[in-house]
Amino acid sequence: MHAAEFPIRPHRAGTAAALTGGFVVEATLLGWLLAHGIIGLPAMTTSLAIYSLMAALVWRGQGAGPFGLANTVTALRGGMIAVLPALVVTPQPLGPILAWSIIGFGLAALALDGVDGQIARKRNEASDFGASFDMEVDAAYVLFLSGLAATSGRAGAWILLAGLMRYLWVAAAAAWPALRRPLPPSLLRKSVCVIVLLLLLSALVPIIPSSWAALPCALALALLLVSFGRDLVWLMRRAGMAAAAPSHILRSAAVYDGCPQVESE
Repeated sequence: MHAAEFPIRPHRAGTAAALTGGFVVEATLLGWLLAHGIIGLPAMTTSLAIYSLMAALVWRGQGAGPFGLANTVTALRGGMIAVLPALVVTPQPLGPILAWSIIGFGLAALALDGVDGQIARKRNEASDFGASFDMEVDAAYVLFLSGLAATSGRAGAWILLAGLMRYLWVAAAAAWPALRRPLPPSLLRKSVCVIVLLLLLSALVPIIPSSWAALPCALALALLLVSFGRDLVWLMRRAGMAAAAPSHILRSAAVYDGCPQVESE
């Protein structure tokens, strides 16, 4: 057979390289945790399986265009945060060194969340796929941090609601078509996500007493309820289903109509 019968797909090669990079980042961090006896092989396997699932979904969902540098950064960020499930399934109080280490690389992962968006805009790589990839990594990050706050004793099991909120929305959208309508990109929504992640990370700070650690978690949950609630009412207004809602709720939901918007990443 001629080589021409097997066309090279550069965009797939870029995707494979990016996802492999995320795997290397994750495996390196997991290896350190395993070597120091913080996690066991089952926990390590759990994290690797979660990243593998993410990589499979990315591989399947990517369009025909190149993967791009912005999505590569997002993949690396995904590899960083995919380490957290190994700690979630190994319930234990976090010692100071481990807690500060989690906060350090957690802040680094959060910083990369801004980097990928800037790269996408500067390199003209913004796309619906990139925006969705970024959003789902953020949602997983909130879920993993919520689980870690619960299993480490920094908050009660109720904080899991914060991490599950995105997935409850997706489940509800499967039965209610109005929730599938696209929402406008919003600086407010993006800011809430960043603040929530900062609050969940702050709950892990060792110098904060355990009795106080639940406060930033509660605030994070409240912010998510407000954000998702506004999105819900905004979609109801668009579907003509919110006429009976109190006027102050409608005005609150209308904030997305006039607030500064951000480009999709």
